[in-house]
Amino acid sequence: CNSDVPTSLKCLSKPTNKSHYYVGGVEDMTLMFDHSVRGDLSGLTKTTCELFGELQDIHGNVVRRFIPYNPKSYIPNSEMRDFDVPGDIIRVGDLLSSVNVSLEDISDSPAAIQERET
Repeated sequence: CNSDVPTSLKCLSKPTNKSHYYVGGVEDMTLMFDHSVRGDLSGLTKTTCELFGELQDIHGNVVRRFIPYNPKSYIPNSEMRDFDVPGDIIRVGDLLSSVNVSLEDISDSPAAIQERET
């Protein structure tokens, strides 16, 4: 068993101290996604600052659209990346709502069920 990559409940490490810690307002924290495309045969190389991107919900609707920095062009309903920011910045809350998940929901993961039963 590897507690860092558990493949079953018995592989999860059992804490000796039952203290719980919570991070308040995690939904307002942000993540930055840096992505690139590289084609070995074609020699194509593009980075985040050159690519268009979208965050879609579970139904395929565009929630947010990101476009490369170019002060001469504007695409309606899009967010132009800042020139000095190397990725797309998205609130954790926006990611969660795009997949219809709330951190207030009771988890049905095996580890969470096991924790509630102890």
